[in-house]
Amino acid sequence: MIHLEAPTHRIPADKTDRDDEAGALLTANGATYEEARDALYDQVPEGYRLTWIRRVS
Repeated sequence: MIHLEAPTHRIPADKTDRDDEAGALLTANGATYEEARDALYDQVPEGYRLTWIRRVS
């Protein structure tokens, strides 16, 4: 089982790429990295993006 976590940040309205507003820390599991990654992407709220993805086990 692959366990991933990824913080989210709001996409700035002015597209300056500044991530001043942090969002939720998402977690997901999957039998493969691809499954877990897809599960993370499915959780990203509208207007947010993943900052990075980390494997935790």
